[in-house]
Amino acid sequence: MLFLKQKHGIMKFNAIGHSMGGGAFISYLAAYEKNENYPQVNKIVFLGVPFYPEEYINGETTVDLKNAPAIHTKFAKKNG
Repeated sequence: MLFLKQKHGIMKFNAIGHSMGGGAFISYLAAYEKNENYPQVNKIVFLGVPFYPEEYINGETTVDLKNAPAIHTKFAKKNG
């Protein structure tokens, strides 16, 4: 993602994550959501994503998803 920002100037993007691809986006959000050096997610759709166990692997770093409710709140569509 950093390459896409540096090479192509991508600042924000929309994403669709299916299965463990969604898990990869969860890890990305947990690790880089507040890091302005990386492109930011504008909208995201999760399809059949295993939200458990509570940890995903991001490279060699374990990402603790204690902030998963905050991530969900930011990207969940509000009803009503």
